[in-house]
Order: sequence, then structure tokens, then C-alpha cells
Amino acid sequence: MGPTNFATLPPTESTSTTTTVAGGQAAGTVTTEVTEYTVQTGDVPFTVATRFKVSLDALELANVDTEGYSIFYPGLVIKIPAGATIPAEGVNTTQPAGGGESTTTVAGLGDNCKAGSYVIQEGDIPSTVAKKFNVTVAQLDAANENTPGYKGFILGITIIIPAKENCA
Repeated sequence: MGPTNFATLPPTESTSTTTTVAGGQAAGTVTTEVTEYTVQTGDVPFTVATRFKVSLDALELANVDTEGYSIFYPGLVIKIPAGATIPAEGVNTTQPAGGGESTTTVAGLGDNCKAGSYVIQEGDIPSTVAKKFNVTVAQLDAANENTPGYKGFILGITIIIPAKENCA
């Protein structure tokens, strides 16, 4: 087998879904300096920024010099800018486009009347995920037009699930 044109990522040992922040700061603490975070499976820049209550621009600016940030792979250590709020362990929420309440949508659960998130699983395709959450593929596509990896429907990425229409 010959060489490929694919980027090689370092192996990761942990499959933990807990937030790992340098300095061991307590949940709810607003940071006064740059801290570090280890990217977990399913993380994308948008979800990390939302989790730490910072803007996506602030997160990206803090990581301009972070090697591998554009690939954003599990195990990558990134910088969280000062002014971030340390989340509770294991919390993985997204902020719906246009503001509103943070929610997490779990496949097959809930009424889906609020936007949330979903981690792409093995065998998922846009039409099956849309059907799970009672939305159209067009709505799913529109909600994720800026989600890295969505167009390739990459296993393990966190996508935005829009709120279904006609919620009573």
C-alpha cells in the first residue's frame, strides 16, 4: 500500500465525555486567564464555544496559533479565552441559532420543539436523522450550513437539530 493524501491524526486513548480544563476550576467559574481544553469525540468549535459561553470568533482567535485547530480532532488541546464560564462536567449543550434556551436533543427522545444537537452515529444519513427528529433534510441542511464536517456527514461530529415546525 502506498502513501495517501489524507491527514494523519495522532491516536487518542480517552473516550471520556467529561470536560477537561487545565487548572481544575469549579463549574460556573468565569475564567480570568486563558485555560486549556482537550477536544472530545463529537466536539466541533461551535459546541465548545457554546459550552464555555464564549463566541466562536473569540475561540478561533484564541487558537490562531494552535497547531491542528483547523482539523479539530479528539485529543487536541486548545485554548479557551479568558472570560469563559467553566461548564459542569459532562454537560454538552448547544445554543440554537438566533438565541434562546440551550438544549440537548437525544436521538429518539423528547418532543423536539426546541433546537438541540445530535452526534452522528454509524449508519446515519441526513434523511434518517431528519426522520428521527421530525424535520426535513432541507431544515437539517440549513441549520448546519456552517457546521464543519456536516456536508460529509462525518461519524462522531455534533450537528444542530432544528426545532420541528408546528409545535403546540
